[in-house]
Amino acid sequence: MKNLSRNPAIFWYWNTDLSEAGIARQLNGIRDAGFRSVSIHPMPAAFGPKLFFGKGMRIPYLGKTYFRRFRFAVEVCRRLGLRMTLYDEGGWPSGGACGEVVRNDPALAAHVLIRTEQGTFQAVPVAERGRIDLMNPDAARTFIRLTHDRYFESAEEEFGKTITGIFTDEARWVGRIGQEEIPWSPLLPEEFLRRNGFPVEEIYAMLFPLPEITEEVRRMRRLYLECCTALSIRNYYEILAEWCRNHGIGLEGHLSGEDEFHCHAGVFGDAIAVFDCMETPGVDAIWRQIWPGGKDGAFAKFAVSSAIRRKRHEVLSESFNVYGYDLTASSMNWIANAQFIRGVNRLMVMPFLSGIRGGRTWGCCTDFSPRNPLWRLFPALTAHWAWAGSFDAGALEAPVRILYDPALPDSEAEGKLQDARLEALISALDGDRIFWRFAGKEEFPAKEKGVLSVDPRTFSEKDREQWRAFSILPPLPSDGEFQILPCRRNDGTEAVMVFSKGPGEGIFRFRTEPDEVWEEIPPPDPLPSELSPLHRIPGGCEIGFSAGELRIFRRVSSGKMADPPRFRRERGFLEWIVESMEEYRLGSSARPRFSRIGRNLPDGGDWNAVEPDRSGILHLKTSLEFGGGDPLPFCVRFDWIGCGAVLRVNGKKTGIRAFPPWVFRLDGLRKGRNSLELEVVGILAGEWERISGNAEMREKFGNAYSSRIAAYSPDDRRFGVSPEADFFFRRIADSDAFKGD
Repeated sequence: MKNLSRNPAIFWYWNTDLSEAGIARQLNGIRDAGFRSVSIHPMPAAFGPKLFFGKGMRIPYLGKTYFRRFRFAVEVCRRLGLRMTLYDEGGWPSGGACGEVVRNDPALAAHVLIRTEQGTFQAVPVAERGRIDLMNPDAARTFIRLTHDRYFESAEEEFGKTITGIFTDEARWVGRIGQEEIPWSPLLPEEFLRRNGFPVEEIYAMLFPLPEITEEVRRMRRLYLECCTALSIRNYYEILAEWCRNHGIGLEGHLSGEDEFHCHAGVFGDAIAVFDCMETPGVDAIWRQIWPGGKDGAFAKFAVSSAIRRKRHEVLSESFNVYGYDLTASSMNWIANAQFIRGVNRLMVMPFLSGIRGGRTWGCCTDFSPRNPLWRLFPALTAHWAWAGSFDAGALEAPVRILYDPALPDSEAEGKLQDARLEALISALDGDRIFWRFAGKEEFPAKEKGVLSVDPRTFSEKDREQWRAFSILPPLPSDGEFQILPCRRNDGTEAVMVFSKGPGEGIFRFRTEPDEVWEEIPPPDPLPSELSPLHRIPGGCEIGFSAGELRIFRRVSSGKMADPPRFRRERGFLEWIVESMEEYRLGSSARPRFSRIGRNLPDGGDWNAVEPDRSGILHLKTSLEFGGGDPLPFCVRFDWIGCGAVLRVNGKKTGIRAFPPWVFRLDGLRKGRNSLELEVVGILAGEWERISGNAEMREKFGNAYSSRIAAYSPDDRRFGVSPEADFFFRRIADSDAFKGD
């Protein structure tokens, strides 16, 4: 099913009992913020009451009232032009229908193999939150009967239209080989015997902790894992995928722990083989798994590689949950761009909380809704993400293939070594601007001509010499660290995306032939491209980047590269008056409190120097005056803004920026006195510290998430704008300096 209009999307947590009016209001807000798709994510009160929300949705999950409200939400989405993906569980992980599958038939519970004190082996069911046996097809069919079929009965006419997919989340085995509980199923002994010709009972002892791991133990453990993987794919994922195909939608979702390669074998066996079952494979980026200056999201390539080899059109990412309130829009955009450059093309923001009262806002320590000042910046973020993700994830085949053959490490130290070896290989590929993907062992080495196969366990400088022949935009010495991705845009254009990892500004250079002509595909706000255009240099091209910026280029068949426009730049100083503030409070109301201030912004521009404990939106004002002979600047660039802003010139909105470069058009400037108003959007870090510093609140609503977030290093907490700025003039002649106050 080809559907390339669902990016970006948002997970809409139903963690309270919404009225029809509330459903309509929130969906209108989601649409107005620029989202193209929404996923209802039920969070019933029965799901993790001590871990997550304290209180959740009280109406019965999958009950009559639930489906009446669901059907109303579908109708509102249809009217608004929003796509909807279903979420197949009440909470997570998927498969149990919030415990109903096992309550219907206890034999469908997940099982583990344990070793008794007498040294014998015994299979026992798992009581944890209704976890099901993924290797038993009856569990998958019961899950479908209780969940999927009921959604279809409720909104059959919108399947394949408004409703485009169903998201399955983190279904995984219970137990792990090499530990004291081993994944097991009543169906496993027969399947193992059929596949291998001897009883599985003969190797049970090898599956538990051992003082020494021999080659024979490794081989037997691999046979056991391959059996578990084959059963899970055939009896869970393929059954779900077939139901989706038969009902006109696609199966989508992600696994668990995709970012830790050494854990793949023990948690789900073979990630790419599981992803192959999905119309839209994906990953999640939570817990700061991707972060500026930290991990850069290379693990998304596991899902992307499946999409490429199966010619799927989309790869998704569930992003930003449990990042906390100390998260700027610039960091969000860096995290998004780091995934687009890996081949993800549908960003699914998580979560929009439907309710906040009673401690619900503490649940995942994140809320992207009108209760967060960042929501004011989402139109700029979503416009950029829709543009960046407008490509077909599986259209282009990669010429370099990296062997994906997950194996159980003998120890945690060996596992870390596996990860480090793979990271070193990926870093080398990125540095040489290579388009690559993972390849399963069944397609390794590649049989096609013009494809290079590389084994991460043995790669050498010889491999690197060979893959450099496949370099995209062959490197010239550049300033900064960059990543590339060739792609086919949704309009059929072949293009190359380039991402600047930062940390500061950079200059990207690449080698070209004298007759090559390249041009930029401008972003929704084209001003940064206008100020820093792609241009020729001896032997190639170069272009300047801001930190975290993503830009897209294409080669054109004819024409001439234009000379870059020339601007005159003047440095100026602006004195801003803080007229008022919208103050946001967690756990109270969606409506911020307005307060009049009427004082100057501090000399450094950071309002935190005055009131570090308040969070929200500042309303600043200043004026510019130009004489009759003075030229008028056409744009302004601030050194920094914390963390985003909307600019109005003489009362007219001229721009919104959520990430660098901090450039705004100055349309509407006139001779004489001009009014500039800057709506500066901050983050909720100060408010989070205030509320989490309250011992009573921590005791009542704190959880493992809030404790972990407390250990995060702060993001950029500046709340304001740099007093100094650069003004750009199209005229070349000298002029008198403008006057600002």
